[in-house]
Amino acid sequence: MKRSLATLFGIALVSASVGAVSAFGQGTIVGSKHDFSSGNTNRGSYGGNSNQTCVFCHTPHAATSNTVPLWNRAFTTSSFTMYSSSTLNGTITTQPGQTSIACLSCHDGTIAVSAWGGNTGTDVVTGSTNLGTNLGNDHPVGLNTSNYPTADPDITAPSTWNLPLFGTVASPSAQTQLECATCHEPHNRGAVANDFLRVTMSQSALCVRCHTK
Repeated sequence: MKRSLATLFGIALVSASVGAVSAFGQGTIVGSKHDFSSGNTNRGSYGGNSNQTCVFCHTPHAATSNTVPLWNRAFTTSSFTMYSSSTLNGTITTQPGQTSIACLSCHDGTIAVSAWGGNTGTDVVTGSTNLGTNLGNDHPVGLNTSNYPTADPDITAPSTWNLPLFGTVASPSAQTQLECATCHEPHNRGAVANDFLRVTMSQSALCVRCHTK
């Protein structure tokens, strides 16, 4: 049976659209543990009744902040104990930068996951995902990278890391700070699915991006 050119074009367009959706769905937040929509069985016990995915962190209207794009949550107001070590040859800010504050607005365990858009909730994160307010035993965040490798020859030049840097709360556009999102991609776009890492930990590949040990 012959088909018209318009029909064949329509079939090709639908096929391309389906392929594009499938490709986009791979390595995205959809279906990941950061997808708190009601239809996602991988979300654990967190999230409310919304069938949306992005709304738990972002909104197209009436955002609470323009520092983190279209932010839809309250920022944590916790005071954090920062990393400190006698072997650290660098400067750490007194508190995490704004990007890390956004992450910690769930991961310090003080604000419910479903507390978005003015809503309240009780589903605070637990277990290993709850970092608490003492960051002294975690990889340092709020680390100023502008003086590396001069400050420490065991650290490579940040320009070679191929990892994003961020600003402080006071200077969000400075882009010299190592923050949570330097190593983690919360949307899982093109990232290693395990722990939302930007680079695999196989053979410590993420570590040796910066460390020359």
